[in-house]
Amino acid sequence: MAEREAREAIERAEQEKELRRMKEQNLAPEPAANEPNISKISIRLSDGTRLERRFLRSDTVQVRRPSFFLLLTFFCFSQTLYDYVDTKEKNYKAYNLRTNYPRLVLEDMSATLESMKLYPAAAVIVEEKE
Repeated sequence: MAEREAREAIERAEQEKELRRMKEQNLAPEPAANEPNISKISIRLSDGTRLERRFLRSDTVQVRRPSFFLLLTFFCFSQTLYDYVDTKEKNYKAYNLRTNYPRLVLEDMSATLESMKLYPAAAVIVEEKE
């Protein structure tokens, strides 16, 4: 039983690593600093690391796709906040992104960064789901 659980844990870790690699490959290029309509997002990961990246204000928090579409991810570029964080977060567990003040959990996955008040700049924090 312990061998089986260990093997399954290794397989899950490999699947997560592959999904992270696919997401990283398929992130749209970061918009140039001089482009109009840029949202500058500062992100604090669970280990305290701080990142900063530019997104278009029309980019979404995350696109919800049925699981079979994850296999097709490599056919199109993705530019979502959660996808970017997925490529950087080392503790690849279930998490939420939230703003500090006012405290707002980014749950509306199809919302644009602008509609979530993350334009022209914002700070978000990675928070483990309870």
